[in-house]
Amino acid sequence: MNMDTVVQCVCGHRIGLNQLLAHGFVMVGDEPVHVYLKYRCAECGYEGLELLDYDKWNAMIKEPEPDSDEAIELKRLGPIDAGEILQFAQGLATVTDSEFSDLHSNRA
Repeated sequence: MNMDTVVQCVCGHRIGLNQLLAHGFVMVGDEPVHVYLKYRCAECGYEGLELLDYDKWNAMIKEPEPDSDEAIELKRLGPIDAGEILQFAQGLATVTDSEFSDLHSNRA
């Protein structure tokens, strides 16, 4: 598994940190031993629970995730400014019901 993959679903789809629904620690005394992870697979919809060794979890969290092409592009664009927000709001005000329906049905 690569660094941004936390667990693998039963269908084989890789589940990343951003797809976790919840996580918690299994404690023995005062020390965490395992991390339980709850996820829903984006591919098949399966909702699963996994136990992960705490040391593996800790190492994974400490290592920065490599930048994706999308992350690099977003960094290049910089923060959203007030002018862009106003432009978006003005564009949104003119959206028709059918255009909104098309946008809603094309969600990824």
